[in-house]
Amino acid sequence: MRIPAKNFSLSETLECGQAFNYSLDEKNGFYFAVHNGSVIRIKQEGKHLEFQTFPKNDNIQLVRNYFNLQEKHALPKVKPASKTKKTNKKILRLLKTCNGLRIINQEPFECLISYILSQQSSIPRIRKNVFELSEHFGKELSFEGRCFYSFPTPEALANAELSDLKKFRIGYRDKYVLEAAKKIANGFNLEKLCKMPYEKAKEELLQFNGVGEKVADCVLLFSLGFTEAFPIDTWIRKIMLRLFFKNKKVSDRKIMEFAKKEFGKSAGFVQQCLYARRKELV
Repeated sequence: MRIPAKNFSLSETLECGQAFNYSLDEKNGFYFAVHNGSVIRIKQEGKHLEFQTFPKNDNIQLVRNYFNLQEKHALPKVKPASKTKKTNKKILRLLKTCNGLRIINQEPFECLISYILSQQSSIPRIRKNVFELSEHFGKELSFEGRCFYSFPTPEALANAELSDLKKFRIGYRDKYVLEAAKKIANGFNLEKLCKMPYEKAKEELLQFNGVGEKVADCVLLFSLGFTEAFPIDTWIRKIMLRLFFKNKKVSDRKIMEFAKKEFGKSAGFVQQCLYARRKELV
């Protein structure tokens, strides 16, 4: 199947650190993304996407929803509150270079567990952890002679023993993964957070052991549609302090409040662009 993808960059969207359950066939230029119990084989050809899905073939809706291909989800025209700042002019120029970047619409449980695993870790290691958990507790999906694995359900992870999780060397995070899976398997509905105000939804996520401000904001931004969320990691902290605070020491809470006031509902898009261009900015 081929579908149009206006103002969209597949490589930038997949490789900007927001999702982990994908791989690249460098020889053929196809990405393989596992999402919601399906495999998406996808390649960009100019302004079109060529894809195949499994087990349901040609599942256009799956692809459109996962990559947020609808034009309304394209990078918005950001209007910083303090329009006269030279720094904001730089931000606006930077945003134009990220025109093809989209925020992926991840499955909330997978997103939550992935970002619990992300704490004090690297992207290659997080991807390895996600793959191993999926291989051990998920469902096998054989496609084009390759084996893929769906991310485990909350029930599958909740039934695991802590000793099982320790095999994957995820360190202190193992107990947080298990507790989160049990809480959701026992009835906590992540989807209900979509209907709450941002602050209330974040407060709910912070009740999970092992979930701090950054993890909560990642889940809100990358799986629940809260585009005002502004996750702060080491890179974003350095960039924001340099651009807006003259390298003075300020708390992450103050940086978040500033970003929300300055960029409003577009704060999450700005965060992703800053992260995508992090090496140019620090």
